[in-house]
Amino acid sequence: MAGNIMVVRHEAHNGLTAAFSAATVLGGPVKVTGAKTVGPCTAGTDVSVGVSHHEVTAAMVSAGDKATFRLKGDVIPMIAGGTIAAGAQVEVATGGKVVTKASGALFGVAWTAGVNNGEVLVIVL
Repeated sequence: MAGNIMVVRHEAHNGLTAAFSAATVLGGPVKVTGAKTVGPCTAGTDVSVGVSHHEVTAAMVSAGDKATFRLKGDVIPMIAGGTIAAGAQVEVATGGKVVTKASGALFGVAWTAGVNNGEVLVIVL
């Protein structure tokens, strides 16, 4: 029937498993601190990518245990426009590639590293 509106509901991710770089409280905001690694947000300038599902202790961090965190957005593959470190804030550049954020609008945070122009890396939105 013409004029009907279809509502599409997006379910948020339940969680993403990652290494933690430091002890983190249950429900605490986390930021990317390395490739597939998160740690607690500690400053107002930190870009949070989600919240911890668990209390992560220093002993767990030392043992290399992984835990889950709930994402604020999605995790997507993108093409790097140059060298990008894991955890770097990124912006969109010419040709739709992402580069380390300089003066453009924040697009996301690098979950993995991109070491060459044209290499695929994963971005957390």
